Amino acid sequence: FTCVAGFGNCDGNATNGCETNTTSDNANCGACGRACSAPHANMRCSTTGEATCVLTSCAPGYSDCDGNVANGCECNGPCNGRM
Repeated sequence: FTCVAGFGNCDGNATNGCETNTTSDNANCGACGRACSAPHANMRCSTTGEATCVLTSCAPGYSDCDGNVANGCECNGPCNGRM
C-alpha cells in the first residue's frame, strides 16, 4: 500500500495502515523517524506548508546565534555579535 501525503506507516505494521500524521508529529516530522530535536532547544513540527522542524525557544541560558535550526541553541549565554 501507499500512504497519502501527510501520513506514514511509521510503526511498520500494515494492519493499522498509515497511522502517523507526519505534518504535526514531533517524532516523525515530514517523514517517519525525522525527529524535531536539537541541543538546548524547544522544537516543534511546523504544520504550515511542507512539514519542517522549527525552533520555538532556547533553554534558559542559551541562544541561537547562527540561525541554524539543526544545531539548536549553540551559544551558552547571549550572542553578543557571535556567529
